Amino acid sequence: MALRSGSSVIVAAPTGTGKTLIAEKLLADVLTKEKGVIYTSPIKALSNQKYRDFGALFGRDKVGLITGDLSINERAPVLVMTTEIFRNWCFAQPDELQNISHVIFDEMHYLDDPDRGTVWEESIIFAPLHLRLLGLSATIPNIYEIAAWIKEVRHDEVKVIVEKKRAVPLKTNWIGHHGNILTAAEAQAEIKAQSDARKERYREE
Repeated sequence: MALRSGSSVIVAAPTGTGKTLIAEKLLADVLTKEKGVIYTSPIKALSNQKYRDFGALFGRDKVGLITGDLSINERAPVLVMTTEIFRNWCFAQPDELQNISHVIFDEMHYLDDPDRGTVWEESIIFAPLHLRLLGLSATIPNIYEIAAWIKEVRHDEVKVIVEKKRAVPLKTNWIGHHGNILTAAEAQAEIKAQSDARKERYREE
């Protein structure tokens, strides 16, 4: 509802909890309005995968792919590209974004990356102000600070959605001294046994 009302949205949720479904619903909604959407990802392999997924879902004629190596159907209403390509468009080809209503940033936690974070920062700062943003990530520790920053630099309402419950609960095991899988209790017992053995050797010395 927030995206439909014109707000930008940042979603932090574990893998398998429906972040991709949010993006797909947005794409479907925008396509009915004869507007365009850009889906950005941090790596070419993920861009290629999303191009195939969205092509299967919406039709190959509706989806394009632009990376440093490929340019396929670049006039399509759904464009998948690396974040660097989108950043470059903001600087060099802003006219190409006039009919785009939303940009989706997959793996938005890259904002905190010391080497590539500036690409995400510049993309957000210099994206035309009519664009609404959807940021997706499994984890963004400072999500509320990022939302406040986006609101400040873009004068845009930003909604935050945080889901902490995992679709598949994590199960922790340990690898023992001989490569065997241990439960936490077994691991603690083995660690204690090894520690006691070392103490005994020290006493003997």
